[in-house]
Amino acid sequence: MKRYILTVMIVLVAMATLLTSCAATPTATTTPAATATVGPTEAPKPATVTFANFTASGDMQANLDKMQTEFKKQYDYITLQSETIAFGDYFTQIQTRVAAGTAPDCYELNYENFVSYAKKGVLLDLAGVIASTGFDKSVMNEKALGAFSTDGVQYGLPDSFSDVVLIYNKKLFD
Repeated sequence: MKRYILTVMIVLVAMATLLTSCAATPTATTTPAATATVGPTEAPKPATVTFANFTASGDMQANLDKMQTEFKKQYDYITLQSETIAFGDYFTQIQTRVAAGTAPDCYELNYENFVSYAKKGVLLDLAGVIASTGFDKSVMNEKALGAFSTDGVQYGLPDSFSDVVLIYNKKLFD
């Protein structure tokens, strides 16, 4: 549960950082890397971050609400809009929205769909975001973290990881 909350928070911070940093005005002495942050005298620009998911139903919705409340305390200039879509419709809707250029800023993906989205180039490289938030990747399961990385680029963070196991009676199966 804590991993899910942390994962969603990091992704939301990533999107907020990207949205608010676009308004920063670079000066002649700034480097390209420096333009990605808002200067100390500039007020953060209001932003809205959209988040689509398929797991925030029932008890998970209450957890998502708590996360949003805590997020809002720290980033009061960011409006979060979350949308929970039924699992049966979720991947069709996300695929359609990505193709139409109307995808939410953040969205959940399972591993089965992650690879195709990464290959299409529609996911954000999270390296800079992870570094700027001070997130310690070593606290995550290495294999689960690696599942959402391709060609050395981290595109997602796992909130959970499970194995599908099939147990059968060999005599009956034969």
